[in-house]
Amino acid sequence: MTTAAVAAALFLALLCGLVWRSLLRSRQMVVRLRHRIAELERAREARPSLRVTFEFKPGTREALVHVSNDGGDAAVSAGMSVEGALAQPVDNNLQAAWIDEERGRVVIRRGQTRTLRLAQLDLSVFPYAQWQVYAVGEAGRTPSAVAVRAMHTSMIGGDPDTHAPTMFLQVAIVSSPESSGPPSGCTIALQPFEAVRLRPV
Repeated sequence: MTTAAVAAALFLALLCGLVWRSLLRSRQMVVRLRHRIAELERAREARPSLRVTFEFKPGTREALVHVSNDGGDAAVSAGMSVEGALAQPVDNNLQAAWIDEERGRVVIRRGQTRTLRLAQLDLSVFPYAQWQVYAVGEAGRTPSAVAVRAMHTSMIGGDPDTHAPTMFLQVAIVSSPESSGPPSGCTIALQPFEAVRLRPV
C-alpha cells in the first residue's frame, strides 16, 4: 500500500470518527431536549388553569360567576370593586363571596367548579326592584360576609327615565399557584332588571 493510500485511509477513519462523535452528541442533545420538554409539560399540567363563566339565573335573579379549574389544585380568591351608589359604605378591599363558603378564599381542585354569588335582584317590595351585592370584607382582621343594598330602586312598569342607574362589578380572579392562562376576571353590569357580562375591550 502506498503512502498516499495509507494517508487517505487514515483521513477517512478520522472523518468517520468525527461524524460518529457528532451524531452521538446530537442524539444526546435530542434526549436532553425531550426530557426538558417533558419536565415543562409536567410543570404546566401541575399549574391551575382557570375558566370564568357568567350566569344570570332568572328563577332566583342571582348574578353568578362560575370558576372552573382544568389544571392543578389552586387556592382561589376573587377581588371585587363596585362602581355605583350603595346604601351604606363598604370596605375598600372587598372580595367576591363564594356560595357555601364564608371565607374569601377557596381551594378548587382539578376538574372542579366553584361559584361566586355577586348580587341578587330583590323583588320583595313589589313593584320595586333593588339590587343586593354580596361580598367578603374585613371586620377588624377577620374576613366577614356582607350584603349591601343598592342606593336606588327601579319600579316595574315605571318610566325608564326613573329607573336606577346601572351599577358595575369588576371581579379579578387570583390563584396560588398562578393560573397558566391569561388573567381571569370579568365586569358585570347590574341593570335595572337583569345582570349582563360586558365583553372585554
